[in-house]
Amino acid sequence: MQVSIIFSGACLFVPARMPDRMFVLLPASSDAMRHSPILEFDIAQLTQGNAETAKFYVYRSLRNRRLDLPGAGATLALCPEIVNLRDVTSSEVIPQLLTDAPGTLLASRVTLGAGANVAVRADACWQWNGAIRRIAHQVEWVFDSAEDHLDLTLTQLNPSLAEVKLPRLFPVGSTLRLFIYNVPPEELLIDPVDAEEPPLGSAPEHFGLMFPLFTAPVRTGFPLYAGQAKCAPVNCRAIVERGTPFTCLAGGVQP
Repeated sequence: MQVSIIFSGACLFVPARMPDRMFVLLPASSDAMRHSPILEFDIAQLTQGNAETAKFYVYRSLRNRRLDLPGAGATLALCPEIVNLRDVTSSEVIPQLLTDAPGTLLASRVTLGAGANVAVRADACWQWNGAIRRIAHQVEWVFDSAEDHLDLTLTQLNPSLAEVKLPRLFPVGSTLRLFIYNVPPEELLIDPVDAEEPPLGSAPEHFGLMFPLFTAPVRTGFPLYAGQAKCAPVNCRAIVERGTPFTCLAGGVQP
């Protein structure tokens, strides 16, 4: 069975060694810029043996929760469209955010023990760090499992919350697909709003949600919108999924 997870929105990918694994940090947001950390899956994955998805979805809030995916030996390299924030911050991610008591800067956290980043969606071009380039707004992570099902447990980030075991999930065909969002509520599939293309030179304000996750104040400028066809195509395989490329972008720190 192959497990495919598509992350959409404000997510920071942080590699760790011994053992190799990838943390995905979903930064907290204020009421004025509220983002919803959400897990989504198709209801066809609740029963075994389905060959097609139902196109009906289950949503589960990940707020104040941690989701740890099984496996070992994750590949830590990221597609180049996941912008390397270490280049412009000149600092590290706050170490506490990777511990069992990460504090209040995170809305949620996902740990990927196995697999690799194999694809991105990066529809827009941005002026960033001296170049015009694509920046991913969706990221696909894939790992193989010898099991024919997936059991997931949401663990507390906040000590006052109990663990929650999710229903057992099964692949549709040979693939089990999960979607993890950290986007404004109006960008969720349940009631989406069509995104308007922003003016050239405008900045994605939500990008700044990742800046407080670093040890030193981030003084770099924001990416500036440069259109949708003014830079090279993606280097990794391109995801073909829903989602807006203009507001919530992904970032990472390369190993």
